[in-house]
Amino acid sequence: MNLALLQIFNKFFINSTKKRSRKRAKNENKWKKNVRKENYRKGLKHVNSVNNSVNAKELQPTCDQKCYFKCNSKISHNERQQLFDSYYSCDFAGKRAFIIRIVEKTFKCSKVNKNSMRNYSFKYHFYLGNEKLRVCKKFYLASLNISQIVVYFAHKNKDSVSGTPFESKAGKHVKSKISNERKFFFIEHIDSIPRVESHYCRSDTSKQYFESSLNLVKLYELYKEKCENSVPPKIAVKISFYRNIFNTEFNIEFVKS
Repeated sequence: MNLALLQIFNKFFINSTKKRSRKRAKNENKWKKNVRKENYRKGLKHVNSVNNSVNAKELQPTCDQKCYFKCNSKISHNERQQLFDSYYSCDFAGKRAFIIRIVEKTFKCSKVNKNSMRNYSFKYHFYLGNEKLRVCKKFYLASLNISQIVVYFAHKNKDSVSGTPFESKAGKHVKSKISNERKFFFIEHIDSIPRVESHYCRSDTSKQYFESSLNLVKLYELYKEKCENSVPPKIAVKISFYRNIFNTEFNIEFVKS
C-alpha cells in the first residue's frame, strides 16, 4: 500500500463530501418506506406496505368504576395523554424499554393453582413523577393503544440480567467488507482512464468526461480484465459496488456521440 494509493483513497473517500458526484446524494429519510415506518413509530395516520390506510393512534376507552385498582381515580385524562405522547415520542428500542420499566413480569408460585397452564403474569404500572401507580391491564393497554402481544414481545427480547431490551435486528444483515487494497485497485483503475474534453462543457465546471465508446458496463469489463492480468490476480468487486462508487464518488459523464 504505497503513498500514491493512499492519496487516491483520501481524494475519493475521505474528502468526498466536499465535491460533487455524478449522481445526487440519496436522502433515505424521504424514501416512502422510511416515511411510512416513521409515521408508524409516531402513531400517525399512514398507508401501510399493502396500501391500506391506517388511522392515527389515540387514547382508547378504559376500565369502568368497578375496576379493582380504581385506575381512573388515580390518573386523569390529561395525564393519560401525557403518557401516550411520551410513549410515541420514543424510538422502537425506547418503547420496549418504556414497557419493561413499568410492567413487571411475575412468575407463578407452584403452591397456588397448580392446574394453571400459565407460568407467569404481568403487573402493570405507570409513573407519575416519582410515584409508581398500579393499574389494570385494560387501562394500561388502552392508554398506550397497544395490544398485549407488544408487552409479551418486549419482555421476551430483553437481557435476563440487566433487563434492557436487545437491539433489534430487523432489516439488518451482515455485509462482507471489501478490503482497502481492493478499493485502491478499483479507484486506481478509474483514475487511469483518460479523460476527454466536451464541446458542451462549461469552463468552470468540475465534471469530467470519458469518450463516447465507453459506458459503465465496458468500464467494468476493463476493470475485471485488469484484475485478471495483474500479478498476483486480484478479486474484482461486484458490478453493483463498482456502479455505486462510480456514481457517488466520481463526477464523470460519457461524451454523447
